[in-house]
Amino acid sequence: MRHDAATGAPATGNVDCDRAIHESQQRLAARGAIIVGSGCFRSEGLSGSLHTDFGPEDQDKETNQDYVLAWRPHPATAHKGIRCAVAMGDGLTTSFRSEYASALACWVALCTLVEGAPATAPKTLASQAFDAAGEAIGRLADAMGSDPQASCPPGQFLSTWKYILRKGALFQTTLTLAWLDQRAMYLAMVGDGGVAWRNYDDNRKSTDRILAACNLDSQHVYALGPAERRVQEFDCWHAETLNGPFLCAVHTDGVGRGLGGNPLVLLDKVEQLRTKCEENTARRFIEQAIAQHPKEYGDNLTLAVIWIDQATSSQ
Repeated sequence: MRHDAATGAPATGNVDCDRAIHESQQRLAARGAIIVGSGCFRSEGLSGSLHTDFGPEDQDKETNQDYVLAWRPHPATAHKGIRCAVAMGDGLTTSFRSEYASALACWVALCTLVEGAPATAPKTLASQAFDAAGEAIGRLADAMGSDPQASCPPGQFLSTWKYILRKGALFQTTLTLAWLDQRAMYLAMVGDGGVAWRNYDDNRKSTDRILAACNLDSQHVYALGPAERRVQEFDCWHAETLNGPFLCAVHTDGVGRGLGGNPLVLLDKVEQLRTKCEENTARRFIEQAIAQHPKEYGDNLTLAVIWIDQATSSQ
Protein backbone atom coordinates (compact mmCIF):
# COMPACT_ATOMS: atom_id res chain seq x y z
CA MET A 1 0.00 0.00 0.00
CA ARG A 2 1.31 3.44 -0.92
CA HIS A 3 1.80 6.19 1.67
CA ASP A 4 1.40 9.92 1.43
CA ALA A 5 4.86 11.47 1.61
CA ALA A 6 3.72 14.46 3.65
CA THR A 7 1.77 12.71 6.41
CA GLY A 8 2.82 9.07 6.43
CA ALA A 9 -0.84 8.10 6.17
CA PRO A 10 -1.66 5.33 3.68
CA ALA A 11 -2.93 6.25 0.23
CA THR A 12 -5.36 3.57 -0.89
CA GLY A 13 -6.55 5.19 -4.08
CA ASN A 14 -10.08 5.59 -2.70
CA VAL A 15 -10.86 9.22 -1.90
CA ASP A 16 -13.35 8.50 0.90
CA CYS A 17 -11.03 5.98 2.55
CA ASP A 18 -8.00 8.25 2.29
CA ARG A 19 -9.92 11.17 3.76
CA ALA A 20 -11.08 9.17 6.79
CA ILE A 21 -7.60 7.81 7.39
CA HIS A 22 -6.00 11.22 7.07
CA GLU A 23 -8.41 12.70 9.61
CA SER A 24 -7.61 9.97 12.15
CA GLN A 25 -3.90 10.37 11.47
CA GLN A 26 -4.02 14.09 12.22
CA ARG A 27 -5.96 13.57 15.45
CA LEU A 28 -3.57 10.91 16.67
CA ALA A 29 -0.49 12.94 15.72
CA ALA A 30 -1.79 15.86 17.80
CA ARG A 31 -1.68 13.61 20.89
CA GLY A 32 1.53 11.68 20.38
CA ALA A 33 3.89 9.82 18.07
CA ILE A 34 2.78 7.28 15.46
CA ILE A 35 4.62 4.32 13.95
CA VAL A 36 3.16 2.98 10.70
CA GLY A 37 4.05 -0.44 9.33
CA SER A 38 7.46 -0.95 10.93
CA GLY A 39 9.40 0.59 13.80
CA CYS A 40 10.17 0.49 17.51
CA PHE A 41 10.02 2.56 20.67
CA ARG A 42 11.54 2.54 24.15
CA SER A 43 11.03 4.54 27.36
CA GLU A 44 10.85 4.04 31.15
CA GLY A 45 11.08 0.25 31.22
CA LEU A 46 8.72 -0.11 28.27
CA SER A 47 9.73 -1.07 24.76
CA GLY A 48 8.01 -2.32 21.65
CA SER A 49 8.48 -3.16 18.00
CA LEU A 50 6.22 -3.88 15.04
CA HIS A 51 6.54 -4.95 11.44
CA THR A 52 4.32 -5.97 8.55
CA ASP A 53 5.55 -7.62 5.36
CA PHE A 54 4.07 -8.87 2.11
CA GLY A 55 5.80 -12.18 2.79
CA PRO A 56 7.53 -14.56 0.35
CA GLU A 57 7.46 -13.26 -3.21
CA ASP A 58 6.00 -16.46 -4.70
CA GLN A 59 2.83 -16.51 -2.60
CA ASP A 60 -0.59 -16.15 -4.22
CA LYS A 61 -1.60 -12.70 -2.91
CA GLU A 62 -1.22 -9.52 -4.95
CA THR A 63 -0.70 -7.07 -2.08
CA ASN A 64 -0.18 -6.93 1.67
CA GLN A 65 -3.67 -7.10 3.16
CA ASP A 66 -2.27 -6.81 6.71
CA TYR A 67 -1.83 -3.48 8.45
CA VAL A 68 -0.31 -2.36 11.74
CA LEU A 69 0.37 0.90 13.54
CA ALA A 70 1.34 1.99 17.03
CA TRP A 71 0.85 5.15 19.05
CA ARG A 72 2.75 6.63 21.99
CA PRO A 73 1.71 9.74 23.95
CA HIS A 74 3.80 12.87 24.22
CA PRO A 75 6.21 12.49 27.18
CA ALA A 76 4.40 15.17 29.20
CA THR A 77 1.18 13.15 29.25
CA ALA A 78 2.58 9.60 29.34
CA HIS A 79 1.79 9.21 33.04
CA LYS A 80 -1.91 10.07 32.71
CA GLY A 81 -3.46 7.40 30.49
CA ILE A 82 -2.44 5.08 27.67
CA ARG A 83 1.31 4.45 27.58
CA CYS A 84 1.29 2.70 24.22
CA ALA A 85 -1.29 1.22 21.86
CA VAL A 86 -1.17 -1.03 18.81
CA ALA A 87 -3.80 -1.68 16.15
CA MET A 88 -3.44 -4.64 13.78
CA GLY A 89 -5.71 -5.67 10.90
CA ASP A 90 -5.76 -8.57 8.45
CA GLY A 91 -7.97 -8.10 5.42
CA LEU A 92 -9.87 -11.20 4.29
CA THR A 93 -8.40 -12.70 1.13
CA THR A 94 -11.84 -13.47 -0.31
CA SER A 95 -13.11 -9.93 0.26
CA PHE A 96 -12.85 -7.15 -2.34
CA ARG A 97 -10.21 -4.54 -1.41
CA SER A 98 -9.81 -5.83 2.10
CA GLU A 99 -6.48 -4.00 2.35
CA TYR A 100 -8.51 -0.76 2.41
CA ALA A 101 -10.51 -2.10 5.33
CA SER A 102 -7.53 -3.24 7.41
CA ALA A 103 -5.88 0.18 7.10
CA LEU A 104 -9.07 2.13 7.75
CA ALA A 105 -10.07 -0.03 10.73
CA CYS A 106 -6.66 0.37 12.37
CA TRP A 107 -6.61 4.15 12.09
CA VAL A 108 -10.20 4.77 13.16
CA ALA A 109 -10.14 2.24 16.01
CA LEU A 110 -6.84 3.48 17.42
CA CYS A 111 -7.94 7.11 17.21
CA THR A 112 -11.21 6.30 19.02
CA LEU A 113 -9.31 4.37 21.68
CA VAL A 114 -6.79 7.13 22.36
CA GLU A 115 -9.39 9.88 22.48
CA GLY A 116 -11.69 7.92 24.80
CA ALA A 117 -9.10 6.99 27.43
CA PRO A 118 -8.90 7.14 30.39
CA ALA A 119 -12.45 8.35 31.03
CA THR A 120 -14.14 5.24 29.61
CA ALA A 121 -13.94 1.72 31.07
CA PRO A 122 -11.48 -0.39 29.05
CA LYS A 123 -13.86 -2.99 27.61
CA THR A 124 -16.48 -0.36 26.80
CA LEU A 125 -13.75 1.72 25.17
CA ALA A 126 -12.68 -1.27 23.07
CA SER A 127 -16.26 -1.82 21.92
CA GLN A 128 -16.56 1.83 20.96
CA ALA A 129 -13.32 1.65 18.99
CA PHE A 130 -14.35 -1.48 17.10
CA ASP A 131 -17.80 -0.08 16.36
CA ALA A 132 -16.30 3.16 15.07
CA ALA A 133 -14.07 1.15 12.74
CA GLY A 134 -17.02 -0.94 11.55
CA GLU A 135 -19.13 2.13 10.89
CA ALA A 136 -16.30 3.76 8.92
CA ILE A 137 -16.01 0.65 6.77
CA GLY A 138 -19.80 0.62 6.34
CA ARG A 139 -19.84 4.23 5.16
CA LEU A 140 -17.16 3.40 2.61
CA ALA A 141 -19.25 0.49 1.25
CA ASP A 142 -22.43 2.59 1.28
CA ALA A 143 -20.74 5.27 -0.82
CA MET A 144 -19.81 2.69 -3.44
CA GLY A 145 -23.22 1.04 -3.27
CA SER A 146 -25.02 4.33 -3.91
CA ASP A 147 -23.96 4.18 -7.57
CA PRO A 148 -22.87 0.62 -8.46
CA GLN A 149 -22.32 1.41 -12.10
CA ALA A 150 -19.90 4.23 -11.31
CA SER A 151 -18.06 2.26 -8.61
CA CYS A 152 -17.87 -1.02 -10.52
CA PRO A 153 -14.19 -2.02 -10.79
CA PRO A 154 -12.63 -2.36 -14.26
CA GLY A 155 -13.13 -5.84 -15.69
CA GLN A 156 -15.91 -6.72 -13.24
CA PHE A 157 -19.42 -7.64 -14.40
CA LEU A 158 -21.92 -5.12 -13.08
CA SER A 159 -24.26 -7.91 -11.94
CA THR A 160 -21.42 -9.52 -9.97
CA TRP A 161 -20.48 -6.19 -8.44
CA LYS A 162 -24.05 -5.55 -7.34
CA TYR A 163 -24.08 -8.99 -5.71
CA ILE A 164 -20.84 -8.23 -3.84
CA LEU A 165 -22.28 -4.94 -2.61
CA ARG A 166 -25.56 -6.55 -1.58
CA LYS A 167 -23.85 -9.34 0.37
CA GLY A 168 -21.28 -7.05 1.97
CA ALA A 169 -18.47 -9.16 0.52
CA LEU A 170 -16.04 -6.24 0.42
CA PHE A 171 -13.86 -4.30 2.85
CA GLN A 172 -13.80 -7.13 5.42
CA THR A 173 -11.01 -7.30 7.97
CA THR A 174 -10.01 -8.73 11.32
CA LEU A 175 -8.88 -6.27 13.97
CA THR A 176 -6.82 -6.43 17.15
CA LEU A 177 -6.22 -3.65 19.66
CA ALA A 178 -3.54 -3.97 22.34
CA TRP A 179 -2.84 -1.17 24.77
CA LEU A 180 -1.07 -0.48 28.04
CA ASP A 181 -2.05 2.02 30.70
CA GLN A 182 -0.74 2.65 34.22
CA ARG A 183 -2.50 -0.40 35.66
CA ALA A 184 -2.90 -3.14 33.05
CA MET A 185 -2.40 -4.47 29.54
CA TYR A 186 -5.58 -4.93 27.48
CA LEU A 187 -6.25 -7.03 24.40
CA ALA A 188 -9.37 -6.96 22.23
CA MET A 189 -9.70 -9.00 19.05
CA VAL A 190 -12.16 -9.80 16.30
CA GLY A 191 -10.88 -12.50 13.98
CA ASP A 192 -8.20 -15.18 13.95
CA GLY A 193 -5.07 -13.43 15.15
CA GLY A 194 -2.77 -14.78 17.84
CA VAL A 195 -1.44 -13.47 21.16
CA ALA A 196 1.35 -15.09 23.19
CA TRP A 197 2.24 -13.90 26.70
CA ARG A 198 5.26 -14.47 28.95
CA ASN A 199 5.44 -13.40 32.61
CA TYR A 200 8.74 -13.26 34.53
CA ASP A 201 9.10 -13.76 38.27
CA ASP A 202 11.77 -12.24 40.53
CA ASN A 203 14.24 -14.93 39.47
CA ARG A 204 13.55 -14.31 35.77
CA LYS A 205 11.78 -17.65 35.46
CA SER A 206 9.03 -17.40 32.88
CA THR A 207 5.46 -18.61 32.59
CA ASP A 208 3.99 -18.74 29.10
CA ARG A 209 0.36 -18.58 27.96
CA ILE A 210 -1.57 -18.41 24.71
CA LEU A 211 -4.22 -15.72 25.11
CA ALA A 212 -5.53 -16.07 21.55
CA ALA A 213 -4.78 -18.84 19.08
CA CYS A 214 -5.04 -18.71 15.31
CA ASN A 215 -7.63 -21.12 13.94
CA LEU A 216 -5.58 -23.03 11.39
CA ASP A 217 -8.29 -25.60 10.60
CA SER A 218 -11.08 -23.32 9.35
CA GLN A 219 -11.47 -20.67 6.68
CA HIS A 220 -14.45 -19.13 8.51
CA VAL A 221 -13.40 -15.89 10.17
CA TYR A 222 -15.42 -13.40 12.16
CA ALA A 223 -14.55 -10.01 10.71
CA LEU A 224 -15.62 -6.40 10.58
CA GLY A 225 -17.26 -5.37 7.33
CA PRO A 226 -20.30 -3.73 5.75
CA ALA A 227 -22.54 -6.53 7.04
CA GLU A 228 -20.87 -6.66 10.50
CA ARG A 229 -20.42 -3.06 11.58
CA ARG A 230 -21.05 -3.59 15.28
CA VAL A 231 -19.18 -6.08 17.46
CA GLN A 232 -21.49 -8.37 19.41
CA GLU A 233 -18.71 -10.30 21.13
CA PHE A 234 -14.92 -10.25 21.02
CA ASP A 235 -13.05 -13.36 19.92
CA CYS A 236 -10.53 -12.38 22.58
CA TRP A 237 -10.82 -9.96 25.48
CA HIS A 238 -8.11 -9.96 28.13
CA ALA A 239 -7.02 -7.56 30.85
CA GLU A 240 -3.72 -8.33 32.61
CA THR A 241 -2.88 -6.39 35.77
CA LEU A 242 0.73 -5.24 35.75
CA ASN A 243 2.75 -6.79 38.56
CA GLY A 244 6.14 -7.44 37.01
CA PRO A 245 8.09 -7.85 33.77
CA PHE A 246 6.35 -9.42 30.77
CA LEU A 247 6.57 -10.00 27.04
CA CYS A 248 3.52 -9.87 24.77
CA ALA A 249 3.57 -10.88 21.08
CA VAL A 250 0.56 -10.12 18.85
CA HIS A 251 0.41 -11.45 15.30
CA THR A 252 -1.78 -12.16 12.29
CA ASP A 253 -2.64 -15.66 11.12
CA GLY A 254 0.21 -15.67 8.58
CA VAL A 255 2.68 -15.83 11.44
CA GLY A 256 0.40 -18.30 13.23
CA ARG A 257 0.44 -20.72 10.29
CA GLY A 258 4.21 -20.61 10.17
CA LEU A 259 4.44 -21.39 13.88
CA GLY A 260 2.04 -24.32 13.44
CA GLY A 261 1.21 -26.35 16.54
CA ASN A 262 3.83 -24.69 18.75
CA PRO A 263 2.98 -20.98 18.85
CA LEU A 264 4.81 -20.38 22.14
CA VAL A 265 8.12 -20.86 20.36
CA LEU A 266 7.60 -17.32 19.09
CA LEU A 267 8.38 -15.99 22.56
CA ASP A 268 11.71 -17.83 22.66
CA LYS A 269 12.67 -16.58 19.20
CA VAL A 270 11.80 -12.99 20.01
CA GLU A 271 13.70 -13.13 23.30
CA GLN A 272 16.76 -14.59 21.55
CA LEU A 273 16.71 -11.77 19.03
CA ARG A 274 16.54 -9.21 21.80
CA THR A 275 19.48 -10.85 23.56
CA LYS A 276 21.41 -10.27 20.33
CA CYS A 277 20.55 -6.56 20.63
CA GLU A 278 18.15 -6.54 17.71
CA GLU A 279 16.21 -3.29 18.15
CA ASN A 280 13.23 -4.17 15.94
CA THR A 281 12.73 -7.78 16.99
CA ALA A 282 9.42 -8.01 15.09
CA ARG A 283 11.06 -7.09 11.80
CA ARG A 284 14.02 -9.38 12.32
CA PHE A 285 11.80 -12.34 13.23
CA ILE A 286 9.75 -11.90 10.04
CA GLU A 287 12.84 -11.44 7.86
CA GLN A 288 14.30 -14.67 9.21
CA ALA A 289 11.00 -16.51 8.81
CA ILE A 290 10.77 -15.53 5.13
CA ALA A 291 14.42 -16.36 4.44
CA GLN A 292 14.54 -19.67 6.29
CA HIS A 293 10.98 -21.04 5.99
CA PRO A 294 9.25 -19.42 2.99
CA LYS A 295 6.75 -22.27 2.49
CA GLU A 296 5.61 -22.35 6.11
CA TYR A 297 5.29 -18.56 6.20
CA GLY A 298 3.71 -18.23 2.75
CA ASP A 299 1.35 -15.35 3.58
CA ASN A 300 1.30 -11.70 4.60
CA LEU A 301 3.10 -11.49 7.95
CA THR A 302 2.59 -9.03 10.80
CA LEU A 303 3.97 -9.03 14.33
CA ALA A 304 3.98 -6.58 17.24
CA VAL A 305 6.00 -7.09 20.42
CA ILE A 306 5.57 -5.23 23.72
CA TRP A 307 7.93 -5.59 26.69
CA ILE A 308 7.80 -4.38 30.26
CA ASP A 309 11.35 -4.70 31.59
CA GLN A 310 10.72 -3.86 35.22
CA ALA A 311 7.97 -4.11 37.79
CA THR A 312 5.26 -1.51 37.29
CA SER A 313 3.07 -0.13 40.02
CA SER A 314 -0.65 -0.78 39.67
CA GLN A 315 -1.50 2.18 41.86
